Amino acid sequence: MLHRKTGSASAILVRPDGSKIYPWRLPSHIHWLETPNVDIVTIENPMPGPWQALVETDDPRNIVQVVSDIKLEVDPFPIQVFVGEKLSLKARLLSHGKPLVFGPYMDGVLFHVHLDSADSPDANDTAYAHKTITALRDDGSQFDGYPQDGTYTGYITLNIPAGKYDLDVSTQNNVFTRGYRQVLLVSHQPYETELISPTDKQPLKLKVIADADEVKVNSIVIDGTMSNGSGFKQHFEVRTRKAPSDFTFDLPTPSKPGSYRINAIGYADTTGGRPVVMTMPEKSFYIAPPPPPVVDVEPKVISPPPKSYLLDWIIGGGVAFILFLGGGLFWIWQRKRKAFKKALMLAEAKADEVIELESQPPMAGAETNINSEGPATPGLDSEPDLTIEDDNKE
Repeated sequence: MLHRKTGSASAILVRPDGSKIYPWRLPSHIHWLETPNVDIVTIENPMPGPWQALVETDDPRNIVQVVSDIKLEVDPFPIQVFVGEKLSLKARLLSHGKPLVFGPYMDGVLFHVHLDSADSPDANDTAYAHKTITALRDDGSQFDGYPQDGTYTGYITLNIPAGKYDLDVSTQNNVFTRGYRQVLLVSHQPYETELISPTDKQPLKLKVIADADEVKVNSIVIDGTMSNGSGFKQHFEVRTRKAPSDFTFDLPTPSKPGSYRINAIGYADTTGGRPVVMTMPEKSFYIAPPPPPVVDVEPKVISPPPKSYLLDWIIGGGVAFILFLGGGLFWIWQRKRKAFKKALMLAEAKADEVIELESQPPMAGAETNINSEGPATPGLDSEPDLTIEDDNKE
């Protein structure tokens, strides 16, 4: 590790044979990590003899350190875990049995945790092939207790199907690479919950079904929150230590109708005594609106509407008009008929008179002059009088 003035050029190494090593032109067996004021150089199988460093510095901390003894240590991790379980994972890098905490040397160190499916029932699902599930930190943030104490901490939630997995913890920078692997058996949750929807006669209920071979039944605690999409939230807690025989618990029932969901964290102790924290599957239920109130209403007698005589008047008026019109036409026809009959009779009478006069012999000494002036004798040649006389003169 070569300390130099901030902003100065990188160091140059000189081999025992006088050849130089530059950070921008490195052989494959040399790794160079450059920071603003420190150069960390790793040399595999260095050339025997005295080495020199050309560096602009006034820092006496320039040292040569053997780092080949770096080991990755991971706190014991349970082999059998459960779906949805939350686990804390701690790891550290040790050199000669002591944690590496030197800042520049560890600035580029990153810890990653991966899962690989191995004979999982969902092995065909490639989404779980080498899936990164968390990163470990030593900066005091999130779940890390103390910054730069050499212990890297992370928190993982196993939201994966049940099955067999390989857990990999790895770290690397430009100086070294280390890794850790173990088998992880992910089992189904040792207990489950069943939600019983409320009715008019009973409140909302939660039933706990536990596997006594996996967990201590009386150690289960469920911490949950009930919510909807309108800002409603209601906290509840269920403990099986003093539980009913059927492990069915009453929950607070919302008063307003609508759809609700329940999210909960479960706590329990396995039969082996290991504390387990799990995320429970989300549950939902629906509160139906109350039926409308029933009102006793006396039967109402519906009277028929008053009869309208307008239509009768219209029909009667129409019939009367038709009769009046028909009667008038009939009266006119009768008058015409009588007048024609009378004129015909008069014409026949005049014709008979003419015939009778022509049949008589002329008187002696008298000369008939039909061409004399005077009124003409009525005969056939005279036109009949067809004037209609008033009936009142008959």
